[in-house]
Amino acid sequence: RTSTQKKKAAPVDPVTVLDLLKDEDTATEFDPQLGTIVDLLKPRLKDIDESTDSIAFVTYQMYGIIRELLYGVLNQTPDLFESCSEVAIVGGLMINRRIGGDFFQPLSFETCTKDSKHVDLFETTFGERPSLVPILGSEEAVERLFVGGSQVGGGGSSKQK
Repeated sequence: RTSTQKKKAAPVDPVTVLDLLKDEDTATEFDPQLGTIVDLLKPRLKDIDESTDSIAFVTYQMYGIIRELLYGVLNQTPDLFESCSEVAIVGGLMINRRIGGDFFQPLSFETCTKDSKHVDLFETTFGERPSLVPILGSEEAVERLFVGGSQVGGGGSSKQK
């Protein structure tokens, strides 16, 4: 690089990054999932302007996407309870920190049985749920994060208990 060339600054705004990604060839042999991630994430960014932290907002949206995909797979696994009577699901975010080691922020913990009995163990295990309203912008956005596909064996969306 010559002294007249300047390094291109990396955009920090997730919406800008997403716009840049849609212009890229996302179906590469090195990262074929990127196109799918962009397609799943784009509709979830409509409320990003309500957030106090756009990076955290996108991170929680990705959690919601993964949660829905996981419950979708579990609901489409007909032999899930053939070798067990109960399934426990713990969900959350791994937060990488420079000092003090990484941190796991639990967001959900439940058990479910073949007869669709669900027990929410979050508060008895981890205490009060963190308030995500400042990051997600509204109670409705928080509810949407936890509703998608949240029942195993129950067939579809259900409000978190």
